[in-house]
Amino acid sequence: MRRSIPISSGIVALIFASLACNVPQFSTPPPTPTATATPTTTPTSPPLPTHTPAEPMATLVPPTVTPEVAVSPYQPAGYYVVPPPGGTIIVYDLGNQVVTQLAAPGLYGDNPSYAHLAGHLSNGAADLSVVFFSWEAKALLLTSQSGVSTLREVQEFYMLAGIPSIPFIAFTQLEYADPGLRSMLSVGELANLAAAPTVMTVVNSESYAVRPLAIANDQGQARGVYYTTIPYGIGGDIVFEPRQNLKYLDLASYQGSEVLDIGTSPSGFSPDMTWLAFTVLHSGPMRLAPLANLANAITLPLLPDSDRGAGEAVFSPDNQYIAWKEGSGWMMSETPNFHATIRIATTSGAITAQIPDSAIAALIGNPSNVWVQPVGWLDNTTLLLEARGDEWNEASLLRVNPDGSGLAYLVPGGFMGFVYP
Repeated sequence: MRRSIPISSGIVALIFASLACNVPQFSTPPPTPTATATPTTTPTSPPLPTHTPAEPMATLVPPTVTPEVAVSPYQPAGYYVVPPPGGTIIVYDLGNQVVTQLAAPGLYGDNPSYAHLAGHLSNGAADLSVVFFSWEAKALLLTSQSGVSTLREVQEFYMLAGIPSIPFIAFTQLEYADPGLRSMLSVGELANLAAAPTVMTVVNSESYAVRPLAIANDQGQARGVYYTTIPYGIGGDIVFEPRQNLKYLDLASYQGSEVLDIGTSPSGFSPDMTWLAFTVLHSGPMRLAPLANLANAITLPLLPDSDRGAGEAVFSPDNQYIAWKEGSGWMMSETPNFHATIRIATTSGAITAQIPDSAIAALIGNPSNVWVQPVGWLDNTTLLLEARGDEWNEASLLRVNPDGSGLAYLVPGGFMGFVYP
C-alpha cells in the first residue's frame, strides 16, 4: 500500500527546496584572507537629479612662492682697486659702479697682500673699512668714510692676510739680528691691533721671511694661519713668487705642522679653503687637490714652451674652475722675449681656455711689453685679470669667461681684493 505524504509535510519540503536553490554554490573552498589589502568597491552613486546643477566655484590656489636662492658666502659682491697714481681705494659693485672711494695715503696697488677689506656691502658703504700698509707712514692704517687712522706702526712690514669681510688679520714684521732674519707673525682684530700679540717668531740664517697666505676660520673665528717662507730682498728675472713650502700654525695650541714640504710651492687656495693649487718650486706644472687629500693631486701639464713654470692660481667660488698663469722666455735678456699665457680648466682637469698675452695687448694700448695674471673670480663664470704695460703703475682690470670668450676691459687700477655681501 502506497504511503501518503501529509499536505503540511509537502509544503515544508517545498520551502526547503526553494531555499536550497538560493544558496551560493562554490566549486572550491573560499580562499583564506591574507594581510594584502584588496580594492574596496565604490558604492553605486545615487541617481543624478534631473535638473542641471550650478557650476561649482573655482578653487582658489595660493600663488607659488619662489624660494630665495642662497648666496654663497664666497661669492663676491664687488671688488676694490687702487687706481694710478695710488693713494686712493675705489670699491666697485658687480655692475662696475663705484660704491665708495676711500683715501689710502702710501698705498700704490702693486700687491693685494698690503690691504684687507672688512665689512659687508649689504650694510652699505659706511660699513666698509680697509686696513692697509702705508709706505709713507710706515704703519698699518685704517680707512673708511669716517677718515684715516693709525692702527699700529710697523717699520719693517712684510705682507698680511685676512678673513674675508671680518676685521681680523695676520701680518709679519721683520727684524735683522745676528743669527739671521727674524720674522714675527702677529694676529688680531683691527680694533685691538696695536696690542696684537706675536704668535710665532722664526729666525732664518738665509734671510727667508715668513709670509702669511690665508687664515683658517670657522664662521669668522680664526683657527690657524697658513704661511710660507720666501727669500727676502732678492731681485732678478722673477716670474712667480718663490714660495718654498707651506705650513700651518694652530692658534689654539701655537703648534705648527707641515702641509707642503720644502721644494713645493703653494700657489693658491680656493675661496672656501677646501682646495689647494701648488707646483714644484721654480718650475713644473700646476697641480691641484682637495686640501684634505693632497696625495691624489690632478696635474695640468705645462704648455710645450712654458719653460718658466706655472703659478698665480685662483679658484672660482663654486670650485668648478681654476685659472693660472704660465710663462716662457726672459724679461731681463738682451732682447726681452718673455710671454705669458692665462690658462683655465675645470677642477677635474679639462682645459677650457688658453689666452696669450698678445690677445690682451690691444685692450691696454698695445704696449711693447705685457704683464698679465689672474687675480680672482668675480662670480662662477667671470675671471678677473690684472694687466700692466710699459708703465708698471698703470694697471688695468679685465674680465673673461671660462671658455676664453668675452675678454674685455673693466676699470683702471691694481686689484686689491673683493668685497662680499
